[in-house]
Parts: sequence; structure tokens; C-alpha cells
Amino acid sequence: MLQRTTLAVPASARDAFRLYADLPLQPLWSPWLRSVRWVDEPRRESEWTLAAVPVSFVARDTTYDERRCEIAWETTARAPLRARGGVRFVDVAPASPTTSLARAAGERYAADAAGCMMTLSVELGTPPLIERALKASGVEFGDAMLA
Repeated sequence: MLQRTTLAVPASARDAFRLYADLPLQPLWSPWLRSVRWVDEPRRESEWTLAAVPVSFVARDTTYDERRCEIAWETTARAPLRARGGVRFVDVAPASPTTSLARAAGERYAADAAGCMMTLSVELGTPPLIERALKASGVEFGDAMLA
């Protein structure tokens, strides 16, 4: 199951990247996630728990580039499902902080007046049961990023 979306984010690419890279905050704005916790933060290895089904997996970043505002990741060999993905933020025109991604930032990240485009892709090699549960959740991939 390959999902790809491009969304306007009302924050600079740098601020959006920093918020996205703060993995434990992701469940605040993504209805697909119950929790994310660091397993080994210096190595950027994290445990993710899905909201729709009781499945957890460990993933690690394969690319973490603050200058290019880009992250790529993949699940580890011990994960119950195979997945990989990436996200990139590119500055564009000014916007206002109205999405949950911006609201989740709160005082922790000061978004400036510039907006950016976020391109996110996720490829899941999921067992059929998990794929059906994710589809049945009623949350579309792009909608999950705007909730």
C-alpha cells in the first residue's frame, strides 16, 4: 500500500521540519497514531503504535537532513510490518497557522510568516488485516495530516 500526499503547511520549512522531527508529538496531530517514543534518540530509532489496530513497530531514519528539511525512514527487521517513507518540506508563500500540525507546535516552535509545502510518502507492506483496519478507520492519508 503506497500513499503519497503533498500539503500546504502554514509554517516555514525549517519550523515544520523541526516539529515533524519531534516524533513524540506526532500523535497530537495524526489520528493514525496512538504513540511514538524514542528507543534510541541519538540513532533516531523510535517505536510507533498505531491507533486503528494494536500494532507497534520500530523504525529508524535512513536520512535526516536538517539543511534540506528532509527525512527518510524504514522499519527495522524486528518490526511486525515492513514500511518505509519520507517527508520533505520546501518553503513557499506566506500562510497562517490553522492546521493541527501548526496548532500542535504551540509555544514550542515559533512558526514564522512563511508557508511551505510538505510532500510525504509512506509505503506499507502490511498484512491484509492491518491494511483493512487502516482503511476502515475512515481517515484518508492526506486528511490525517490536516486533522
